[in-house]
Amino acid sequence: MANVHFGFQKILFKRFSYIILWHVGIVTFTLRLVASINTLEDFFTLSWIKNLFVSNTLAVALFQLFLSAVFIVTESKQYLRVEHRIDFLINIDSIDKDVPFTLKEALATHNVPLLQYLGFYDLNIISQFDGARRKQIFSLSYPGGHPHVWKSISQEAVKLILETNSQLEAITLPPKPKPPEMAAKYSTADEVYFKMRSLSQSHFLQEKMPAENYVDISSKIANFLKTIRPVSFMLEELKEKQLVSALQHYQALSLACYSMANLASASMAEDRFGIVQQDLSVIINALLKLYVTLNKLVVVVNRKPNSSILQIKKHLVHVVKSSLYKLAIDFGPYVKDLSLPAEDEKLFTNFILFKN
Repeated sequence: MANVHFGFQKILFKRFSYIILWHVGIVTFTLRLVASINTLEDFFTLSWIKNLFVSNTLAVALFQLFLSAVFIVTESKQYLRVEHRIDFLINIDSIDKDVPFTLKEALATHNVPLLQYLGFYDLNIISQFDGARRKQIFSLSYPGGHPHVWKSISQEAVKLILETNSQLEAITLPPKPKPPEMAAKYSTADEVYFKMRSLSQSHFLQEKMPAENYVDISSKIANFLKTIRPVSFMLEELKEKQLVSALQHYQALSLACYSMANLASASMAEDRFGIVQQDLSVIINALLKLYVTLNKLVVVVNRKPNSSILQIKKHLVHVVKSSLYKLAIDFGPYVKDLSLPAEDEKLFTNFILFKN
């Protein structure tokens, strides 16, 4: 592994040196062009304009290449580390001190989306093509006999699904009005001066406005502000920003849905201990929640059409439906044994009967 990193660094050093030499050459060529000008008429000669255009074009192209090379360096270093270190390492408690990441840690790196995406990409490959590594997922720890590997991986995948669902729900569902505070059983006067004659007149007591009136007034003001065009435009822009923020990890989310469905399907033949069956209802519940929320998202998206958001939304609907259909085909005959809530069981039955 050290040889791979050393060779990669040598290649990057050569690329940077070539780019710097090209920049030096372009600067030298431009200075010679400037030095060749003796009179004002030399500025308008065809050869000088042609050479200046070529030098400027090369300078801009090389500067763009320099920026792309810097991006390649930063991204490739992370990619090499993840691809060569996380790949073929699925154990959570790694004994090898040279290994910076395990698969579980890669899935949990929410602050580094590239590592998280590569972790779910690796998990998707495992769920479809790598039976040897799936065997490690379906294994129990020794000593203890606990499914630590499966628990850590499934929890991170379900967590990503539910977090995205909660963010989308906050956008699609209107905010719930605060319930009015319940009035006290007795007024302050009754509590302190119970069974005592009040010496003050009733019209001197200042009556308080009920809490319901405050809620009605605030809702009316909010609805009136929404009718004003600039305010409504700003609110729509804010919702679109929130939607983009919620869907920014849609690629990792898609891989998480596919991975959970494929692992659950493979567990029918490969899970000797039945560890996946315990969390099957949690996976189905998370996917059904996301499916319902994405269907409600149509109203928000159609208010202001955005091609990229629409494409991402259609892609996620396709991913979630495919995952649910895969689970419905494999576990349809056992739907009564999954201990699903009544609503989820009814919706999942529609997938079993191919009604969605």
